[in-house]
Formats: sequence, C-alpha cells, structure tokens
Amino acid sequence: MRKGKLSPRGDGPFKVLEKINDNAYKIDLPSEYNVHNVFNVSDLSSCVVALLVNTVFDEKSFGGWKRAMWIALTAKNKAGFIDGSTPEPEIGTDLRNAWGRANNMVISWILNSLSRDISESVLYYANAKDIWEELEARFGQSSGARLYQLQKELSDLIQGPTDIATYFTKIKRLRDELDTLDSFIPCSCICSCKAKEKNIKSKQDERLVKFLLGLNDSYCGARGNILMISPLPTISNAYAFRNFQNSIQGNAVSSNENSGEVFMSNAKTGEQGKLLSPE
Repeated sequence: MRKGKLSPRGDGPFKVLEKINDNAYKIDLPSEYNVHNVFNVSDLSSCVVALLVNTVFDEKSFGGWKRAMWIALTAKNKAGFIDGSTPEPEIGTDLRNAWGRANNMVISWILNSLSRDISESVLYYANAKDIWEELEARFGQSSGARLYQLQKELSDLIQGPTDIATYFTKIKRLRDELDTLDSFIPCSCICSCKAKEKNIKSKQDERLVKFLLGLNDSYCGARGNILMISPLPTISNAYAFRNFQNSIQGNAVSSNENSGEVFMSNAKTGEQGKLLSPE
C-alpha cells in the first residue's frame, strides 16, 4: 500500500516531463498513484535521469529532435555509441564493463527523451545504436519527401493570429532544416566576378521577401520601408529592428498612440539607416 509519494516502492523508472525550476521536476507518474507529480531535487537526487533535450519526441518533428540529441550526445562525447564509432568491446576485456555502463547511460538518455509509447517499443534493445537505427527507420523520411513537406509548410506559412516572435521562430526553424537538405553549396574559390557573394545574397533576399509576405497587414508600412533599403537586410536584421513589434501593437490599438521608432544600421557602409515607423 502506498502511504505517501516518497514511500519505498518497486515501481519505475519514471520519465521526467518538465523542469519546473532548479529545485523541482514534474514526473510522469501513473494516475492510480493519486499523488502530486512534482518532486524536489533533494527527493530525486538518487534517481533522476538527466534530460538532454528540452522536448520529448512524440512522433512530431523527428529531424529537430534528432539534431538536438546529436548535439547533446556529441557535447558529452557519447555520439560514438549511436553512430557505431565506439564499438562494443569483446567479452572478457577490461573495457567491456565500462562500455556497458556508458552504453546504458546513453540508452537511458534516449528513452527519457521519448514519449511513453515510443519508449516502451524500444525498451528492450541491448545497445544505443540499435535504438537509434530503429527510430531512424521508423520516423526518418527520405530527403525528397522531407524536402517536399518542408517546402509545403514554408509556402503555406503566414503570421495569422500569432505574434511576430512565434512567426519568425517557425519560419527560421523551417529554413534551418531546409538548409540541411539543400544541395546548394557555394563555391569556396576566390574569384573577381563575385558570383559567390551574389548567389548567397540572392538566397538571403528570397528569405527576407518570404518573411515579409507572410506578415499581417498591420506591418504594411514597416514592410515597405524595409524593402526600400538598399541593399536589403537579412531576415534576422529585419526582425531585430528595435521596437518593431511594440510599435505595431501600439498602432493596432490606436493610430494616434506613439509608435516606437525602429533603428537599423547599414552593415556595409557603417551609416545609420532610416527610422521606421510602421503604420
């Protein structure tokens, strides 16, 4: 009988769902426990498994989850356990036990970053590499299919009811993932025709125009001012205009309210750009 949430028991392990703060974590406990699922770190110090990524993979955005996991495992010098570059030593060697402990640690990190259903489906795999390959085979898409899906999402993306920060984050995430699939490789040679710089600038301008096209009509004035700048800024510089969002929100309430001024510095000439006052 469970007398309290910290009473000894043989159940678990349980997934860490969320870090509340530096002292508390939310645990994925079965509903029949009938106890609050937030625990202090001091209570969990002996059993908490570290979260390597801040989102649990639940069959959505496998590419993003895979990238985040790869970065985390590389930072911990454990990527070799999923790419095969750290092979399992032969039984009886001195490194066998150490490899097994490290392999189990990587497995726990992976399982802890998966939803319960997915985690249970790969729970009995013996090594981290097999789990990684299984997830790749099940949820990874071919480059062509993923390229089509990303391009479709990008072409349909508009700001809509979201704020500009959310809209920018979505378009940036799609662009960054597309870059990993893009076969375009700028030449690395030094030439006088400046073709490399022109190609890169063309792609930057294309991204800026897509970003501006998806903005709501309340950004019409600022959008026009940005397009008048020569050369065009990057999408990140356009987003970084000071008080850009606040000035728009203020104008949405009343056209008579004071709108924030937007300051841009021309990186090429070093001269100050225009002060933008969105309509």
